[in-house]
Amino acid sequence: MENRENPIFGRKVFFLNPTLSIQNVFVRKLQDLEYEVYTIEHYYDAKPVLSEYEDSICFINIDDQLTYKQWFNFIKSFEKDSSLETVFLGVISEKIRPHEKEEFLLKTKLAGGFISTQKGLEVAYETILKILDLNGAKGRRKYVRLDCSTLDNVEFSCALNNRLYFPKLEDISSVGFSCRIENNLAVFFQKGIKCTSVNIKMGIRRIFCSADIFALKPETNSSIVVFLFDENTSVAERDKVRKFVAQTLQEKMNEFISNSIRDTMNYSKEIMDESESGQNGENSGTNSYDAGNLEDIADSAESK
Repeated sequence: MENRENPIFGRKVFFLNPTLSIQNVFVRKLQDLEYEVYTIEHYYDAKPVLSEYEDSICFINIDDQLTYKQWFNFIKSFEKDSSLETVFLGVISEKIRPHEKEEFLLKTKLAGGFISTQKGLEVAYETILKILDLNGAKGRRKYVRLDCSTLDNVEFSCALNNRLYFPKLEDISSVGFSCRIENNLAVFFQKGIKCTSVNIKMGIRRIFCSADIFALKPETNSSIVVFLFDENTSVAERDKVRKFVAQTLQEKMNEFISNSIRDTMNYSKEIMDESESGQNGENSGTNSYDAGNLEDIADSAESK
């Protein structure tokens, strides 16, 4: 049985070849729930990305772009690559026929399950949520944080003691943010102080809110101040932050993809393994463990 220990910091979640409906229902809703979610448009961009994130989960829409047999070979090829074999793959399909689905379930390792959308996207979405929870997609973190230290499209200011400060924003999430200040200003940024005039510009978005200083962390040449948005910060303002974080992370991923070498493997050719030489039963222990449990989840969700 394979090691299913979940990573402390969670898993990046990818949707490969997503339809517009998948993006609007699955991706957007999962981002609203603070999962770190990305999309990859083309199969030939997937492997360069996923080889960088060995603990990630990738759900693949197999209804177009490649034939079902080519997608089957694409998924099988992950089992032969040490940089990809730990990626948890799942399949999404609306059109696949029962015998084709059975081939995927019996002959590939789908730790992310097989999700049918034939009974509606909402049912499939609930199945994906259970799969992500089973595989520890969030880890111990509750919010997706964006490193802002190298971004030039963010600005931050706050008013304290009738004085306006413009510290460098270090990171941000929908629960709070941190900034860097000079050590001689630390006396003004003490834990427990409320800042009632916070102004944060994030690209084309801007929020005005109040926040409480949660911590002051002195460093050698400067200090980090950690703020938490207070109870008066509206849902709409937090949503602006969440959307900016998701959008910026996706833009960074797109940049990585554009600078990567495309996958040129011919997936029309069959990917053979030892189990297909008459040892299917011996090899199916781990595979049936993954697919079987996740099929139970799918059946449970679809029966509601």
